[in-house]
Amino acid sequence: MCDALIAVVDHSKLYLFAIEIKSGNKDDYREQLANGRHFWRWLIALYKEHGYLPPQSEPLYIAVLIWKPREKQVRKGATAHRSNSGIKAATQKGFDTRFEIQNHNLIILRELIKKST
Repeated sequence: MCDALIAVVDHSKLYLFAIEIKSGNKDDYREQLANGRHFWRWLIALYKEHGYLPPQSEPLYIAVLIWKPREKQVRKGATAHRSNSGIKAATQKGFDTRFEIQNHNLIILRELIKKST
């Protein structure tokens, strides 16, 4: 399963995040994000079945890989984590957007939402 599942409503739109954090080998994250997506789909179907969500509402599914490679090098200069610069956006099966974020300690979900639309 994923390290975090976060639901956010922004401007009356539902965004469902599946977040995986890796510090070493990042190659096995796809299955964990896929499991997060399956869980979200099950939960949303359950909410719709019991009337908590309108049947026509479609959330946006966003996958996030936060990757901090284990290195002893320290980067010199200005840190980029405050502005979320360097975020790579891609697609992944089952998600509307996938973000790969490397060496950032602070992730602002609103900025990821803006980049996904």
